[in-house]
Amino acid sequence: MEVFKSFRLFGLWFYISSTRMKRRRTVDEKLRSQHREMKRKKKLLYQWQDGRCQSCGGHFAPDALEIHHIVPLSENPNLAIATSNMVLLCHSCHQQLHRPPRASCPHSCGHPHRPPEPGGNEA
Repeated sequence: MEVFKSFRLFGLWFYISSTRMKRRRTVDEKLRSQHREMKRKKKLLYQWQDGRCQSCGGHFAPDALEIHHIVPLSENPNLAIATSNMVLLCHSCHQQLHRPPRASCPHSCGHPHRPPEPGGNEA
C-alpha cells in the first residue's frame, strides 16, 4: 500500500492511501459540480418565475425560495438537475407540500387531529 498521507489523532496513527484520496477527490468534485449546477438552475428559475413562489404567488428573495422537484428524486434520480422538473416554492409552501395530510376533527371543533391508530378503539 502506497501511503499518501499519515497523521496522528488522539494518540492513534491514521494512514490514507493514494488510491483512496484519488477516489475521494472525484466524488467531491462531482458533488461540487452538482451543487454549482443547482445554484445556476435556481437563479434561472428565479428569473423565469419573477421571484414568486409557484404555489402561493408571494414575492420572495432568492435565498427564501427552495427548489421543489415535481417528480421526486427517489422515483427518478436522473431528473435531479432537469429544469423541467423544478419549481421554486417558499419554505412554508414547500413544507406543506411534503407534510402528510392531517385528518379533520370528527367533533367539528376545527382543530386538526391525528387519524386513529389502526385497530385502536375511539372513545
